[in-house]
Parts: sequence; structure tokens; C-alpha cells
Amino acid sequence: MALDSSPPMTSKTIQNLPNVNSINCDILDMHNDIQDQYDIINMAYTVQFIKQKDLKALWIIVYRLLKPGGLIILSGKVSIPGRSSQFFNDQYVKFREENGYTREEIEAKTKALRGSMHVETSQCTSAYMSRVGFIDYQEVCRWLQFSTVIAFKRG
Repeated sequence: MALDSSPPMTSKTIQNLPNVNSINCDILDMHNDIQDQYDIINMAYTVQFIKQKDLKALWIIVYRLLKPGGLIILSGKVSIPGRSSQFFNDQYVKFREENGYTREEIEAKTKALRGSMHVETSQCTSAYMSRVGFIDYQEVCRWLQFSTVIAFKRG
């Protein structure tokens, strides 16, 4: 099953993965309608668009949707504290420029995302997840301010 609150993304999923049950919805609204549990949940570049006030509810929902012993894969942009933050941001801008994006395109995307991205530190995300019962939270990949972690549901 694939859930996405963006109709264009849901359409792309249906187009590219026709055997996947794709539902256009907000997980925070529909979670009670989902009765199945899953072995793996992949949340790639989604949590950064959830408002901080909704994070506790999100992690409770995701935990409920996983089978005991199930695995979550979480990828996204994370907040980097301290001096590294500006350095990582500058390196990411440089990477995009080296890959054909103009400074104007980079600035336009940054402006478009302002107010819709709610980036947390890895430590904050780990704390939220551990409070609802996830265990063995482990960062498995990092590139600048982008991180992939895995964690398991108790059981």
C-alpha cells in the first residue's frame, strides 16, 4: 500500500507501480480506516513536511501500522546544529549548481519550500520514535543534511 496526500504523486505511483494499492490521503486523517499491518514502512522524504504539533500522532500511527518486529525506513532532511549547518547547506547549494541548477532555481525552490518544511534534528526524531516504542534506531546513511535511519517495532 502507498499513501500520499498529493494527487500528482498518487497518480505517479499508480502509473509506475500498478500492482500497489495507492491511496490519496493524509495518514493523519485516514489511519483509523487502515486495518492491515505491515512488515516494512518506507517514509522517504515525507516526515519533513509534517508539522511539529503532529509528529507525536504520526509516530503513534506508524507504530500501530507496523507488525511486531516490523521495520521502518526513514529518509529525509535533518537539522544540523552548530557550525556544520551552514557548511552543509553551502555544500548542497554547490552540488546543485554543479548538477545544472541555476542560483535562481535554487533560490526559487528554497523560497517555495519555506514554511512547508519542518526539519528536526536526528536526536529529536529518535526521541519521538523511542517514546512510542521503536527500538534499535540506527542511522545507516548520511550525506550532508540528508539522513536515512532504520528502527524496529518491539515484538
